[in-house]
Amino acid sequence: MPCANIETPSGPIEFNYNISTPSDANATSIDESLPTILLLHSCYFGSVSFHNQLNDPNVRKYNCIIFDARAHGKSWGDLPRNWSPAMAAEDAVLLLDALGIEKVHLYGVQMGSLTAMHVAILYPERCLSTHLLSPLSVRESEDVRLGKEEIAECWEQGLDDPQAQGDAVFGALQLAFSHNLGTLGHAAVKRSKETREQNMAGDFRVLTIDFFNDANRHLYSKEGFSRVKCPVKLTFCTGDIAYTLEQSEELLRLMQSAGVDASLNQVEGCHYGNVENPTGCVSSRAFVRPGRS
Repeated sequence: MPCANIETPSGPIEFNYNISTPSDANATSIDESLPTILLLHSCYFGSVSFHNQLNDPNVRKYNCIIFDARAHGKSWGDLPRNWSPAMAAEDAVLLLDALGIEKVHLYGVQMGSLTAMHVAILYPERCLSTHLLSPLSVRESEDVRLGKEEIAECWEQGLDDPQAQGDAVFGALQLAFSHNLGTLGHAAVKRSKETREQNMAGDFRVLTIDFFNDANRHLYSKEGFSRVKCPVKLTFCTGDIAYTLEQSEELLRLMQSAGVDASLNQVEGCHYGNVENPTGCVSSRAFVRPGRS
């Protein structure tokens, strides 16, 4: 995968990315005649989680772009202590600028759903549609917050204690996959361990707890959603052990009250459903609506 060296307000970042087109799985540029989909990955694991989508001929009818967010995968650079969904959205737009791409369809999973919605809120002119898989709730529940805190504490202890590191991985896998790992899940774990030196204790806490704080989600409001100009689809995975259908329904009602053309559907799958059920959770119909470029 190539890298793009981008100057951000918080310093230079080397983003690891990939462009996939119908004719070239490792293209250097998009096919200008086709729509472009920007896929934004979940927490803990990088863009490798979209491996199945980039191998799907139904999705590969379009330009597909993936990249590793800060402190994930093979992207490198400083992670500010105040890193937030708004900053992640800015990163995504700066990458699009560097690649010369004006408008995209957004597909965000879990953490990526926050990034996608902040792009739609802060840069509405760049978004043609937005699809959120396992969209996060308007506010984090106490159970979820405490669970993530426990994972982070084990990770910090794991810098010196292999057993604690294993406990952290186990907790993350429970959240992400309900601990039912397939081949791609094992590959994601392996890649996560390979980049562990980059995700030291402080970074890990920023990535997995601070990023999701309610204070960082202040744009998740009627006023914030009123800025969204594109259609939004939310997809709840029925095997999610952390978030509930009711929370997705609350998010849907808030968007609709702000005038967003939003809808909600359900599919089988764990929290990171695009890995466990790639066909059900991601299809070409998820991104492009008739009449939209």
